[in-house]
Amino acid sequence: MKTFMTKELSNYLTKIDEVLKRLEIKIERYEMLNPKISAVNVGWHIEHSLMVFDEYIDFLTNSNPKNYKGKFNFIKLIVLATKFIPRKYGKSPKNMLPKDVIQIDKNRLITHLAETKQKIKKLETLPKDKYVDHPVFGQLTLMQTIDYTVTHTKHHLKIINDIESK
Repeated sequence: MKTFMTKELSNYLTKIDEVLKRLEIKIERYEMLNPKISAVNVGWHIEHSLMVFDEYIDFLTNSNPKNYKGKFNFIKLIVLATKFIPRKYGKSPKNMLPKDVIQIDKNRLITHLAETKQKIKKLETLPKDKYVDHPVFGQLTLMQTIDYTVTHTKHHLKIINDIESK
């Protein structure tokens, strides 16, 4: 089993670090809400983004490469190629949604961010044949998963920016 710490992975880890730093800056405004933009506050978007990182790292870690069946998926191709997720078209699985908005506070977000940063270190040692089952895209390889997770986080950062600016 070969690990996958290549220049490409190193570049993606840098991108993850960049989006996590951007999320960290937004923690100060976790209570901000603008119902015209989103039904939930900034903290919810941060928590959800961190949950996606956590869940996908767990899925990657526990996946069995023998079960991977790469299939063409047009939506996956478009999202990964354009690095764009349109608003209000997707629906996250329940396990990726923060359960109690009332429980989201600054300290919780700071703690969760630190936990997620620790989990991300696992990506450096995962074999390249690990994968994730995505509810819309089907199976995503390790690199596709990392790429999608960065795109997903940027999608929520755009929503946060709109909440803050309007």
